[in-house]
Amino acid sequence: MKFSIRLKLLTGFTLLLVLSSLILGFSFIIIQQYISSQITTLQEVEANDGASDILNFFTELNSESTGLAKSYSDDNANFVTVAKYLLKNNSYIQKITILSPLGHELSIINPSGSIPNGELSYEVYSEPFKSAVAGIPAISQVYYIANDQEPQIDIFFPIFNSKHTSVGVVKMEVNLDQLRTELSHIRLGNNGYIYVVDNNGLLISHPSQAYVLQRPILTSRKVIADALAHKASSFQDEQYINEKNVPVVAKAILISDYNWVAVFEQPASEAFSFLTFIRNLFIITFIISSLFLLLISFFLSENLTRPIRKLQHSAELVESGRRETIGDIKSGDEIEALAHSFSSLIDQLLQREHLLETISSQLKEANEKLQALDKLKNEFVSVASHELRTPMTAIKSYLWMALKGKGGELNEKQRYYIERGYNSVDRLIRLVNDMLNISRIESGRITVELQSVDLIKLTQEVVDEVLPRAHEVGVTLNLNKAASLPNVLADPDKIKEVLFNLIGNSLKFTPKGGTITIIFNRKDGYVETSIKDTGAGIPQEDIGKLFQKFGLLPGSYITNQTTVAGTGLGLYICRSIINLHHGEIRAASEGRGKGSTFTFSLKEFHDSDMQELKTQSSEDTKSKMGLIHATI
Repeated sequence: MKFSIRLKLLTGFTLLLVLSSLILGFSFIIIQQYISSQITTLQEVEANDGASDILNFFTELNSESTGLAKSYSDDNANFVTVAKYLLKNNSYIQKITILSPLGHELSIINPSGSIPNGELSYEVYSEPFKSAVAGIPAISQVYYIANDQEPQIDIFFPIFNSKHTSVGVVKMEVNLDQLRTELSHIRLGNNGYIYVVDNNGLLISHPSQAYVLQRPILTSRKVIADALAHKASSFQDEQYINEKNVPVVAKAILISDYNWVAVFEQPASEAFSFLTFIRNLFIITFIISSLFLLLISFFLSENLTRPIRKLQHSAELVESGRRETIGDIKSGDEIEALAHSFSSLIDQLLQREHLLETISSQLKEANEKLQALDKLKNEFVSVASHELRTPMTAIKSYLWMALKGKGGELNEKQRYYIERGYNSVDRLIRLVNDMLNISRIESGRITVELQSVDLIKLTQEVVDEVLPRAHEVGVTLNLNKAASLPNVLADPDKIKEVLFNLIGNSLKFTPKGGTITIIFNRKDGYVETSIKDTGAGIPQEDIGKLFQKFGLLPGSYITNQTTVAGTGLGLYICRSIINLHHGEIRAASEGRGKGSTFTFSLKEFHDSDMQELKTQSSEDTKSKMGLIHATI
């Protein structure tokens, strides 16, 4: 795919725009993380302030309880005065009770005064009460006296005698609505506030008292559940939708002394308002810079490509055979110099055009003569080979008869000369046959008749035919039959010729005691046949010559490894046959003395191939000529 210079420039500017947007996006992510961490830090500070205020609230209550306990221990009459003073000045303290270690109510004082002794009763023997009797201050669970009243707790504080032994308990009933007042000063932004839940997740203090009276359990809020479980919350867990269906972000702090949780909550829109402003600023900046960059890119690309397009138009006119004068291009850069050079080049090209046409005409005539000569050469080779084959075959037959004693007994010297003549004639016949085959292949007079072929059966026929020769030279010939090998699409006669050539080569180059193994393998819709021997092997520098005409060049290692002469055409014929089958043939060897492997592949036969073969057979009107097979 080709791209114009203008498109490349625009693409470059686009990539620059994308890169700048990635940088802006990355910067925004960093700023977002920083602002988010700052929001979390600020909210944590406010939540810690709330937790400190709650601890101060309980510290003050403990201080007052200490004073009451000391006052009761020192002077019972003075105790009543102190208690009434506390009730008058601390409206959130509902009632003060003095309890014996056994839980008997010894004295009760409320804002209205002291309760008559006849109305005194017993304290429930609760865990906080038992803790105070043991000398350890404690508080009760949060409870409600009535549906429409605020949550309360009881504070139990031990009364010690002069020997520091617990002789009673001061119990104060405290209205927790005071916490709302104590925490009201903790604000962040316009709508940030703090609320408190107890160890069960029960809401006990909130800016909305009506919401407190609903007695909600808020452990479904992950930030609260994590705080009660002494676990750190993730930033995602600290965001939720509150009771007003408003998305908020919160920070929870566990008050470990009482196992309560102080939660600072702020609407997400307010908490992230600055972040939203930064995001909008980034978006506006990106849009404006993108438009500005696009305008610049269009201007620069047009200014740069306009003279180039003019040059291109002139070149197209010249290509179509027209002579076009290039107007002045005043770009003040390399393109202007290029225009002048191009104009000069056009003049030179027109001058040489006529010369090239003359040379082309001469080359065409010479080529036609060469083709005619090549055709004559092929015809001569074919005719000469055909005419030579008949008398040489007759000579071979007469020499064979002489060797078999048909003309009388031969002495040793006569037999020696006749055998040499017989072998020479046999080599000449093989050469003539190969030359005829090459002539037919190159002239296109050889065709393949494709059909479904059982490759194992076909190979077995070839093996049975060459087995006597293998026994004669002392070579073991093995055929490994695959268990489930499909038929192949091939011309059986042509593939036989390939097998004869490849197995014959292995027999020539495998010494006595060696082994030739034929192996089959399926791969990607093809069946591969490998002829592997333990013979002389092939150096890497000779492998490239194997499938060429007359590949056995004089002096090559392959030629020097056997006394059996070859034409150097067999493997070329094999490659031509396999190419006609649309297959592949190759050779491999690890080097001298390590044997060699020749492998060719044929396509697997499928039922769908049959109709195609019938169609081709009905349309093919060529005369079919086969190969001339030479025995091994």
